[in-house]
Amino acid sequence: MTTLSDAVVDPVRKASTPQVAPVTLAALLGLSALIHLYVLPEHLHEWLPAAVFFALVAGAQLSAALAVVRWPTPAVLLSTLVGTLGLIGTYIWSRTAGLPFMPVHSEAEHAAGSHVGHAIGGRGNGIPIFPGPAPSSVEAVGTPDLISLFLEVAAIAIVACLLPEVVRRRTTSVLLGCALALLVLRVTVLN
Repeated sequence: MTTLSDAVVDPVRKASTPQVAPVTLAALLGLSALIHLYVLPEHLHEWLPAAVFFALVAGAQLSAALAVVRWPTPAVLLSTLVGTLGLIGTYIWSRTAGLPFMPVHSEAEHAAGSHVGHAIGGRGNGIPIFPGPAPSSVEAVGTPDLISLFLEVAAIAIVACLLPEVVRRRTTSVLLGCALALLVLRVTVLN
């Protein structure tokens, strides 16, 4: 027998939550892929392997966007999470310490980057260049970089919400453990 309380279900939540979250995740990944395609010509001019990397990243993000809408299984979601975290880690490494295999840039090349925005009424993009030797493989931070980073962090949050509860608990525990390990490493060894 069905009671009145069983029949009263929040129709907005029931109808929209399962479809909206994967579509939102796909939109975030797709927009980030478009940003990677937008900066591809500049990287093609600078260094061919970087342009190939951006093309592969855009393709992977578009593939992940399609996969999370069509097959939002834990395996697809976890692979999207791991890939996005790896991409963010690579980005942070390239903007702080520099990737060891990247070509060396001069400070003038950093400032001349076409995807590096400028602060209103000022020079540069408002983000300091790390001190160190003038030629460096550390890249400057640009507006498209920050937008893509924001989209990818939002995508990680949605992926975590879409995971089944048991998987989500384990995943967030592992992520927290990794974050703490990186913090300890930064404070002790890399200080």
